[in-house]
Amino acid sequence: MKSVKKRKNLLKLNFNIIFIFFLFSCSLFAYGFEIKKYDVEIYLLKNSKVQVTETLKVNFIAPKRGIIRFIPYRYKSGIFNNNIRIKFLSVQLSNDGENFTEVNYKVFRKKRNIYLRIGKRSKFLQGIKIYKIVYLVENVIKHYKNKDEFYWNVIGTNWNVPIEKANLTVFYPKINPELLRVKIWYGRFGENKEFNDFTVEEEDLYLNREIYLPPKNGLTIGITFPGGFFQNINLFKRLAWFLIDNFGLFIPILALIIMLILWWYEGRDEKKGVLVVQYYPPDDMTPAEAGTLIDEKVDLRDVVATILSLADKGYLKIIKKDKEILFKKLKDKIDELKPHEKIIFNGIFIGKDEISLEDLKKSFFATIEGFSNYLYDLLTNKKKLFNENPEKVRGIYKKAAFNIIGIGILALFYGLIYYRWDIGVGLIISGIIVYIFSKNMPKKSHKGAIAYNKLLGFKEFMEKVEKPVLEKLIKEDKNYFSKTLPYAIAFNLEKDWVKKFDGIEFKLPDWYVYSGIDSYTPLIFYSFLARDLSHIHRTLSTIPSGESSFKNIDITGGDFDFGGFSGGGFGGGGGGTW
Repeated sequence: MKSVKKRKNLLKLNFNIIFIFFLFSCSLFAYGFEIKKYDVEIYLLKNSKVQVTETLKVNFIAPKRGIIRFIPYRYKSGIFNNNIRIKFLSVQLSNDGENFTEVNYKVFRKKRNIYLRIGKRSKFLQGIKIYKIVYLVENVIKHYKNKDEFYWNVIGTNWNVPIEKANLTVFYPKINPELLRVKIWYGRFGENKEFNDFTVEEEDLYLNREIYLPPKNGLTIGITFPGGFFQNINLFKRLAWFLIDNFGLFIPILALIIMLILWWYEGRDEKKGVLVVQYYPPDDMTPAEAGTLIDEKVDLRDVVATILSLADKGYLKIIKKDKEILFKKLKDKIDELKPHEKIIFNGIFIGKDEISLEDLKKSFFATIEGFSNYLYDLLTNKKKLFNENPEKVRGIYKKAAFNIIGIGILALFYGLIYYRWDIGVGLIISGIIVYIFSKNMPKKSHKGAIAYNKLLGFKEFMEKVEKPVLEKLIKEDKNYFSKTLPYAIAFNLEKDWVKKFDGIEFKLPDWYVYSGIDSYTPLIFYSFLARDLSHIHRTLSTIPSGESSFKNIDITGGDFDFGGFSGGGFGGGGGGTW
């Protein structure tokens, strides 16, 4: 009975061995080659450079042109790129392991790897071939305060075939072995199985036995030296590397410099001179013109200020009845009005004597566009207060900003694939910088700068005036409050401006009627008016479904002591055939 059971177990074991051998054979024939031996010699030089010699004994089962070796060179240090430098010094081929000759090879980069393709397209190889690859690496020995560290993937985890025999020797300047801390890991990427069968001497360390590595298994070494054992890399060289590796992050600085230069020569207004306080707004400038010149854009405040200015001039009345806001026409003849005021007046009434705000929103969007276009044309081409149409200037820079951001998003998408996200982020930030500057790029003419200075004098007066001065102005002109309120709205000062009149006796505007109330103080008047103005503002900003949007108006470190693993250092990679 026992012998039968023993035979069954033996058959089962033999089957498993045969099955593993079958998979192993399929893998070899699928890839067409096997690695019989992989020797690596690493020379750590005093100047922090590292020279690596890899000797691969390859058996080509199927005809192949040669091998491909790839090594990762792009790495991260926090948010920054920290790439290593790899220079191939020699690539040789031998049939017997003794007589080596230089062989054709090509070096190219793809994604985060540097590739070495060895062989000729027209020549195929078969059988045992021995390759010797020598390359120099920089920026892999890391310098910390109390130690220097070398952490290197000796054999990468991206070889798809087993490595029957792997060996490693590391050479370094003479040092007391007791001052070194050495760890070696092997296995698949992320595994932390330690290999402890090695010897550390004064000038080198080596494995005591060759190691077998299954497919996708690698070998990694970490060595800690006393601080300052290796010379640190020259500061200017490190800075140059940093700039090359992370130049995308410096694109915004370049964009900022360019935009500052453009603003200085193209967008900066002339010096305004001494600011003179003005008690009254300019006679030849409506509230909408004043608001546009102050902030260099036509917005809905300018539209609302124009409606109140028309009411103050006796052309219309605003009536609040229950929850409805009505506009009532008081005059038919509007010859004395400026064209942009006529646009608003005609846009409100459209052949009617009275219209509700709700009915107005169905058609007023076109009026606002016409009002905006004419106002920009008036201040640019007729009054010559701007060198160029402000909206056009902003549009040019905004379009450039959106294009840059779009390119940046595309670059970021590809950057995440190719491990180079800094360019995309840099472009996106640069686009945002251009967009921010776009608001300040319109430039006033010399004449516009003078007019702007006068408006600033009036605006500053509205912000700082004391009660006695207002009482005097009200005595001189009983309609002073009504005349200036539209300008306060255009300047976004209406709330504070109304408060300054509290306690002063004067005639409140009769163009605003709140049904059921006959008299009120300035603050009560404003509390009612403010809610209605807010309603008017929201309603006029509504775009009817299916209509185009307003185009020209604003609606307004590095220590492996904490747990290293196979594949965790610099270098490594893998390879194949072609």
